[in-house]
Amino acid sequence: MHALRLALHMLLLGGLLGALSARAGGPGGSVPGLRYESGLRAGGHQVGHLRRGDRNLHGSHYLFGASAIPLDQGQGIYKNTLLSVNAVNYGLTRHFSVGGGVELISIITGRESGPVYFANAKLAADVSEVFHVGVNAFYINYPFPANLEDPQFTERRPGFSVVTGAVTLGDPDIQLTLSGGISRDFDADKTRPAASVAGMWRLFPRMALITENWLFFDDPDDYSAICFGVRFIGSTVAVDVALVNNKQIREEVLPVGLPIFSVSVAF
Repeated sequence: MHALRLALHMLLLGGLLGALSARAGGPGGSVPGLRYESGLRAGGHQVGHLRRGDRNLHGSHYLFGASAIPLDQGQGIYKNTLLSVNAVNYGLTRHFSVGGGVELISIITGRESGPVYFANAKLAADVSEVFHVGVNAFYINYPFPANLEDPQFTERRPGFSVVTGAVTLGDPDIQLTLSGGISRDFDADKTRPAASVAGMWRLFPRMALITENWLFFDDPDDYSAICFGVRFIGSTVAVDVALVNNKQIREEVLPVGLPIFSVSVAF
């Protein structure tokens, strides 16, 4: 799974370089626009509510992937990860949304080969208030092959794609998503099974625990990505602080995992 490893590390490390190259600064101690009042949510669990509405607008996505909870028609999510990776998702209908994005560092370093870019689509439906089903598709394109020793790497644009079926149990505040499907490594010309388990638990009105874990089956060496963090939730803004880890990151980057920071804005 050299292509997947390279793509993931490129996005994360490229974003980290972008964050380090920016001026120091960050969000304050509170999430803008968030006002808390004590109370019980209509699901039975105590989460309080926001004065501007208690709905969590960020229940349709995790750190990287998506849940099976659909975006509303006309609703969008802009997400910036480590200042460098920018993505937008938009609900064309109640059941179908599309998105795409670009990694900014690769625009500067890519020269004639072009930037790293990606696109995604989701078809989803609510079977009930706590049961949702969907199909997610994701494609990333990058201007170099898995084998960096290839002298023609600037002229090639291999890609990597994942298509999964997903089931989400719960609501935007407390949910568990199980996904399974196939991945396609265009550089290696291989198709492999893929699976993920993700979830979110809104412990407090302003904060939720979030996790997203992927497994790509590649005999004899499977490739995994384990992510765990905290999401701070405002009326329209969500801030994610998390760690991404696997064997390669532990051995080659940081033992505790690679930190990521992202800001999502619902519009």
